[in-house]
Amino acid sequence: MDSNAFLVEDIKKHKDLSYLRGKVTNKYVEALSLGVYVITMPIWTNQITNAKFIVDVWKLGVKAIGDDEKGIVRRETIVDCIGEVMESEKENELKKNSIKWKNLVKNYVDEGGSSDKNIVKFVNEITIQVGIIKLYLKVVC
Repeated sequence: MDSNAFLVEDIKKHKDLSYLRGKVTNKYVEALSLGVYVITMPIWTNQITNAKFIVDVWKLGVKAIGDDEKGIVRRETIVDCIGEVMESEKENELKKNSIKWKNLVKNYVDEGGSSDKNIVKFVNEITIQVGIIKLYLKVVC
């Protein structure tokens, strides 16, 4: 049996650690809204900035750092990061922050939240523009 098989099953069962992905670009906002922990492995461009926010600003995860000059993240490093977010004192801080951010996002997207209001405003503006175009076409044609 694979020595890490137990770890995969533990991850699948853990309610706060949803998934591991090699490419996590554009998944950080999703993690915020779901209230899950993140193990970042930024390689380039916006991934580095996103990882900085996840780890240092929002405090929702840890950063896996490459062990050699090429920056390759080894299996052992991933295992250590998973242990850090699942079974260490840091888990309490991550849990508290994940709940906080999940609730904030929920408030923004719920009916009456700023995101909801912006969508309604956008649809109303498009509707007005379509009405103007239809009126113009009636006059011209």
